[in-house]
Amino acid sequence: MTSIALRPRSGAELLDAAFQFWRENFKLLCTVVAAAFVPIIVLEMLAAADSGNALFSLLARLSGAVFESLASAAVIFVVSERYMGRDVTASEALNKVWTRIGTIVATSIIYGLIVFVGFILLIVPGLYFACKYFAMMPAVVIEGLDSSTSQRRSSALTEGSKWRVLGLIIVAWLIYFVLLAVAAAIVETTMRGMTGIVVTRLLVVPIYPFLGIMVTLLYYDLRIRNEGLDLDLMLANQTSQPASA
Repeated sequence: MTSIALRPRSGAELLDAAFQFWRENFKLLCTVVAAAFVPIIVLEMLAAADSGNALFSLLARLSGAVFESLASAAVIFVVSERYMGRDVTASEALNKVWTRIGTIVATSIIYGLIVFVGFILLIVPGLYFACKYFAMMPAVVIEGLDSSTSQRRSSALTEGSKWRVLGLIIVAWLIYFVLLAVAAAIVETTMRGMTGIVVTRLLVVPIYPFLGIMVTLLYYDLRIRNEGLDLDLMLANQTSQPASA
């Protein structure tokens, strides 16, 4: 069971909790991401081996969109289950999110398009949309919502907290991209070709869960602050316990 308590946190406390969760569930999270990345690695290797084959190139791109979305959703599911004190295995997480892969991929694409359009309009709208709709995927995975409903849910959760959410998302992305840059530099200076593809993905595996952890903890933090989720769960737990003689 995770040792991270269910309570409101400051921005610094959320970052600390994210790193703590990363350490405590490192093996589980890496297993989930590695399993989701296998089809991507295979198709990227096929595309690299036959660079003139447009079909392999297209399949590699499509597999990246599908299985990276799967990995993100599975990470969110794992974080949610462990945060609530429930045990979960990598296969359970992957099977759970795979049953909704269409909605998960659609949500990922919609969120990406919204943010992309915002950045085209100007940088500020892109940042605004990124924080306003950041909770779309947690809402889909944890609450079982569809893509359109998750937009409204995320917008409602971030109401009055967008600056705080924006600051935390920017910090989380900076940490993530710094780690990715280090991994990319290692590969760039040491290997090429198919070996480079495999090693790149393997180096990304332990890094990839960080954003999912941060997004999920921030999602729960907003629910605790806005909806009293911690009090609801506390009361439900007390109600479910048998009365002492």
